[in-house]
Amino acid sequence: MKISKTLSLLAAGILAFLPMQQKSAACTGSRQIAMGSTGVTIAENSHASYWNCGIIPFLDNSEISYTRAFGDTDRFRYDSVACLTFPFEVSGCNLGLGLHYADSSTKKEAEEYFKEQDNKWLKLGFGIGKSKGEWDYGLGNSIISGEEHYFRKNSNGEYLVEGARYDAELSFIIRKHNTFSNGDLLRLGALYRRFWINDEELEGSEGLRPEISYTFQNRLGEATTALGYYGLTGSENNGDNGGIRFGVEQRIGKNISLRAGYTDYDHNDPSSRRKDIKIGLGLEGRRGGFDISYSKEDYGLAGIFFKF
Repeated sequence: MKISKTLSLLAAGILAFLPMQQKSAACTGSRQIAMGSTGVTIAENSHASYWNCGIIPFLDNSEISYTRAFGDTDRFRYDSVACLTFPFEVSGCNLGLGLHYADSSTKKEAEEYFKEQDNKWLKLGFGIGKSKGEWDYGLGNSIISGEEHYFRKNSNGEYLVEGARYDAELSFIIRKHNTFSNGDLLRLGALYRRFWINDEELEGSEGLRPEISYTFQNRLGEATTALGYYGLTGSENNGDNGGIRFGVEQRIGKNISLRAGYTDYDHNDPSSRRKDIKIGLGLEGRRGGFDISYSKEDYGLAGIFFKF
């Protein structure tokens, strides 16, 4: 892809702010949110503990991060997120551990989709990976334990979701180095989630996130594009029962990243479908950095991370 095409995508992300219906958004990581809520294949940082634990074994460093929402935080489910990833090697096998904590605080302002939220959960993940030539193969597994409390709307009206939450997740990542030219990277991954609240399965309790991404070099530096889809089973769960995610990132040198993304929520439900455009900026040094993102839905995320 030429520079002009990459810049056109970034410009489209910045300029294409269109009127849209507002609801609450989820997912974590300022970089991932800025890239349209993609992350299953591109979360090559501590937020892999949320998106895909199969990536953790291939991280170059251990990392700890903290992210905070700002703006209209009633539109975003998680106010505070802390992450830790720890890759290591045993007998030639790449392994990794991840820890992820999310806290929504208390949201009392009524709004269209979620309201009166008070959600907290902790996620523990494990990844195992193997490299063979130019190929990397990773598998991830994680569990979530926490508490949920929020009012939710679907086609049958409003209902309360409250109680202990448990999630079980499986994920994988396949990466091919030097796919089309020297130095590029093609990735394919997916995350499968199943969750319970108060030991009962909700409609839409199974989620699947397939994603593909490609990283290549141009005159400005390294560029990444990502395309994914997220769907929940069960037509009564209007939270995210089908939607496309697309993101682009252009690194300028080694320290600056410009990002833009598009998210199509509720693609399978025209009555609640909405589109969102997001932009972001990343600054990275040798031992850490800072990320910030902003959405048309009038909320943003700011995060700081440290490598060790």
